[in-house]
Amino acid sequence: MLAQDFLKKDDRGFLPTSSSKSAFCFGLLVIVKFLRCIGIFIIDILAKQVHVVGLLWFFKLVASCILIPFQKPFNHGKSLKRVLGIRIVQLALWNCLIEVIWFYGITFCGPLRSILVFEQSPSVIMAALLTLLKGSNSSSKTRGVIALMLGYLSLILMDSDATVESNH
Repeated sequence: MLAQDFLKKDDRGFLPTSSSKSAFCFGLLVIVKFLRCIGIFIIDILAKQVHVVGLLWFFKLVASCILIPFQKPFNHGKSLKRVLGIRIVQLALWNCLIEVIWFYGITFCGPLRSILVFEQSPSVIMAALLTLLKGSNSSSKTRGVIALMLGYLSLILMDSDATVESNH
């Protein structure tokens, strides 16, 4: 949802639109993002006490136990083709690898930097890697990868942990 969907520019300033549904969705988005940040800080505490792979396995097991009864993926629709099934397994393995790296990032870098770096979805990271490896036909993808790399580079270069503090 874009900001102009929620707020309407007026000569006197910003006024909320009359749509209560968009205001509700915007408020819900802010609350969910806040709860996600709190969850990442809780994961940081858990990752210091439990091994990262075990923690990831536990979260995937809980998510599967919740989602499979609701979605019922094995009862509805026609079965998947073999090629599509192989592609889904490949994407699932890549997603697990990215999530393991994410958990290690929380452990090593702390929750705040992990939120800044990994707020992008895994598909954004994979699209950036594919653009770097294969090249791209569009200039917008190239600009996006350059902006992403500059953001990561600025986080690395502006890291204050590498400086040694002197006695005060």
